[in-house]
Amino acid sequence: KLGSIDRRQNIQLHTLGAQTFGNRASKNCITLQTQKELDGYFGGAIIKGEFEPGQKIVKFRNFILGTAVASNEGLKSQFPRAFRTQEIVLK
Repeated sequence: KLGSIDRRQNIQLHTLGAQTFGNRASKNCITLQTQKELDGYFGGAIIKGEFEPGQKIVKFRNFILGTAVASNEGLKSQFPRAFRTQEIVLK
């Protein structure tokens, strides 16, 4: 699944779509800086901070992790729940 169309007819990029095509993105990318942010993203948490609203491609180091939605509350992970139960090792 690369994405879906929401009720406003906007395309919402799926995590797998971001991982496939994200290396070509030059806008709407966020790079996580700390292990705490990374753990929060994989756990489905909201990462506090100031972000321009909208959907973002999330990176850590040179890895494209997936997508998130930025709002006034922070960056809300859209990392799929089905993937959260797996062990993830970044080298």
